[in-house]
Amino acid sequence: MWILDSGLIWYPTGIKKKRRRLLQKNKHNRQLKTMNHTTGAKSFTRVRAELRKKHEKEMDPISFFRHCHTRKESTWIDETSECNGATMEGNIQTMIESGQEDSDELRT
Repeated sequence: MWILDSGLIWYPTGIKKKRRRLLQKNKHNRQLKTMNHTTGAKSFTRVRAELRKKHEKEMDPISFFRHCHTRKESTWIDETSECNGATMEGNIQTMIESGQEDSDELRT
């Protein structure tokens, strides 16, 4: 049996139920997303490799997070990213103030 969807497309009955479930699942998953990033369709692995090639060394996690969650003019993409970035920087600052030397090992 075929039914007419609101978009004027004919679907077999079973496919419409599957489609509706998929739409509901996607809607739920979008609501779970807590922050955005600026890397677009590129994977984080690909971005990390490009940065490694550009800077000729591995970026520390905080710098990488900042790169992926800020705009070109160095403003944070959203409030959650800004809070997480400030927390990471604060943790590093606390470790430095407690006597640890600021090094690549500390930032990983």
